Amino acid sequence: MVTTITVIMVKMVVTIMMVTMLITIKITTITTTITTTITTTITTTITTTITTTITKIITRKITMRKTK
Repeated sequence: MVTTITVIMVKMVVTIMMVTMLITIKITTITTTITTTITTTITTTITTTITTTITKIITRKITMRKTK
């Protein structure tokens, strides 16, 4: 009787630990995905801004040279 109760308790504890691990893994995955998305967005925005600015500057220089 006591061993049956012990076995049931151990199974419950193991199940709870496994569920907790799975939840933790899901949360980690979601967090990683969100972080990656934010980082990619920021990097893309910065790169686009820099490229646009450089293109404008080069275009102005070329335009000024042609008008001189």
